[in-house]
Amino acid sequence: MLFVLLSAIFCASNSKAEIEVVISGASESVSSFRRAGVEYFSLSELTALYGERLSWDIPGVSVEYRTGNNRMRFFIESQYLTLNDSVRNLIYPAELRDGALFLPAETFVPIINQARTERFLWDSNRRRLYVQSGAFNITNLLVSKKANGLLIEIQLTEELDFEVTESEGNWINFNIPNGLVNRSLIESRRTAREIRDINAFQFDHSAQVSIRLRKKPHAYNAKYNPETGKIQLAIRNPNYKPKDKPPHAGQIGPDNTVDLIVIDAGHGGADNGAIGRRYTKEKDISLKISLELAKLIRKDKLFRVILTRDKDVYVPLEERARIANEAHADLFISIHMNASVNKHARGSQVFFLAPAKTDASRALAQAENASFLTHKNEIELDSNDDLAIIVNDMIQNSYEEVSADLSTIVQSEFDRTLGIPSRGVDQAGFVVLNQVYMPSALIEVAFVSNSKEEQLLRSKSFRKKVAKSIYTALKRFKRKYEKK
Repeated sequence: MLFVLLSAIFCASNSKAEIEVVISGASESVSSFRRAGVEYFSLSELTALYGERLSWDIPGVSVEYRTGNNRMRFFIESQYLTLNDSVRNLIYPAELRDGALFLPAETFVPIINQARTERFLWDSNRRRLYVQSGAFNITNLLVSKKANGLLIEIQLTEELDFEVTESEGNWINFNIPNGLVNRSLIESRRTAREIRDINAFQFDHSAQVSIRLRKKPHAYNAKYNPETGKIQLAIRNPNYKPKDKPPHAGQIGPDNTVDLIVIDAGHGGADNGAIGRRYTKEKDISLKISLELAKLIRKDKLFRVILTRDKDVYVPLEERARIANEAHADLFISIHMNASVNKHARGSQVFFLAPAKTDASRALAQAENASFLTHKNEIELDSNDDLAIIVNDMIQNSYEEVSADLSTIVQSEFDRTLGIPSRGVDQAGFVVLNQVYMPSALIEVAFVSNSKEEQLLRSKSFRKKVAKSIYTALKRFKRKYEKK
């Protein structure tokens, strides 16, 4: 039994595992093992991530690693290595396992930092190796195949101007003034089936990333996404037929009239949204206001109305958008309550879809998108991927001005009737608005985190006042745009 126990301990201490390698925000993994409290990782696999390789001088005895102008030589079962012409001490010996070179992470990281321009950091608690490309502002390239085409993303550390050109042989070239490119990492991304070759060039005052596709691109669209810090190139698949075609882009309704309104009560079910000091839940208040607004609309019969939810249930953001799109709605109104760590923050605010201009609006969008980010890995919808967002930019842009006007009209009614401070109209990147193909607005009625406004939100008369203000704004919008 003692022999079995010792064998089990030995196997556990020498078991093969993996560590996480974070390179320019992208997560990879390489083989590892732990022995006597020392974490070893595979340098063979790490160099492969950069498109590099190790060269054995004497198989199983000594191995050389060249990176840039530097040269390292390791000796199996020896704690010593050479860096160019100097001898360094690893403290723990280099190991050979399954034909791969393994090195102790803690003691090797300071040495590799002297050989490469990137900075390596080892987090022993998280078993994670960080590679910080501080010398580069073009740090990574990602290729993703989507249902409706191909998405190519170039990761930047700062916003840079760029130009996209085509050249013979199915090459697409990104010309980036003031770019400093991590050539080895980007050129290692040749593994995608749709990519024949990748080249990266560094010039005196610019950089170029060139991608050779296996097929000539049918049509593509490129933009810089400030939310992710990436240049995104969407190449459309000409054979793709979306399940839900965006209806009537660029006009108000199919007949240029405003007839059908979708009211979206924010959050619901397990997603409480913001919660006030008296445990007032955003999901409950948004639903009560939405039901009151729907009641007003149905009474007058000036519009038809659809609710994305009429009870306390969770509805994914992408499903809310699908409901509106399939109904060919004319307007989409999403109702929410605001919240802040600052208990004195007050007022109403209305948003339309556009890149956030302030940290506050960016933070609010992140909070409202939280449920989507939590569930996005559980639900696969074509409208949900980055490519769909880029391809639909022209459609969204055609509604941006009208959505801004709708938001302004709603906010002006709030200013006139609610008796609380106005925070004005703003723009931000809300997922639920990003996927609807119609003019839309997201309303933050008041701050549930503010004790005075929480008390108002709990008042039935105040909620009726909010619903009436929104309804008046909808009628104003209808009168204005149906004349055109």
